[in-house]
Amino acid sequence: MKIVYLDEPSYLPEFATTALQELGDFRVYRDRPTAKAIVERLEGVTMAIVEWSHLPREVLAACPSLKHVVLVTTGYSRVDVEAATELGIGVSNTPGYSRQSVAEHVIGLFLVCAKRLVDATAIGRVPGSTYLDHVVGRELHGATLGVAGVGSIGSWVARLGHGFGMKVLGFNRSPVELEEVEQVPLEELVRRSDFIALCLPDGPQTNGLISAEVVRSLPRGAILVNIAGNGCLDQAAVAEALKTGALGGVGLDELPDDEALRQAPNLVVTPGTAWYTQDALDRNIEMVVETVRSCVAGRQRFLVNQP
Repeated sequence: MKIVYLDEPSYLPEFATTALQELGDFRVYRDRPTAKAIVERLEGVTMAIVEWSHLPREVLAACPSLKHVVLVTTGYSRVDVEAATELGIGVSNTPGYSRQSVAEHVIGLFLVCAKRLVDATAIGRVPGSTYLDHVVGRELHGATLGVAGVGSIGSWVARLGHGFGMKVLGFNRSPVELEEVEQVPLEELVRRSDFIALCLPDGPQTNGLISAEVVRSLPRGAILVNIAGNGCLDQAAVAEALKTGALGGVGLDELPDDEALRQAPNLVVTPGTAWYTQDALDRNIEMVVETVRSCVAGRQRFLVNQP
């Protein structure tokens, strides 16, 4: 069986390469190919491990030997799943590997904002400075945490928040039963929460969900953390709320487009690193190897389609 890692592995340690070589004729490509190059690379290939490449219908149709695509990612929008199904190609994703890392990142952003750690670090580097030079922080314990999107990651955020002694509210489009989480509509969640975690999928359904009206309904001094794309936010409204103190802090895992928001006080931004820990990387590649091993043995797993 021919197996290829199609495109520039972010993390492919020796143990994973060795394991994949034992499963078939394995080859790694270390760049991001064009559509033409993808078709050339997949000639005679049975299984492709894919991290970056887009696989539209026309590419899949030009690869008659391909029987399975193993995605390194949880999301699978890069693959035309409908076409893959029609062509008899199985598509597996890699779910849940970063759940702990992302949930901890959310709590970390809450703590950075609540304790004003960015400001405190700048002040603390000045000789002779004391706590009297710093803005008073706040505790998570006893506060209300609202988690919008109580899915795989959001439910973990809720669990960690509960561990901090927070009262937890949850909103999900499809209601889920979670111990210690009170399910409420989004409008009620944002009105009652001191800390709001947005764990929503990034897409048309959530674009503009946190509107200027929603931002105005937040309790004064609330802290907002968003780990998805910033399309769900009215960025101008968030910037103004930070400027006036209506919001006590905002944590994002993606640089905002709005210049006023980028310059707003008590904004903490990370460059898409919520998931990026060594633990998550190891879990991810281990899951990929196990999915390939299962498919070679005829036991497909983590399928997002039924070819």
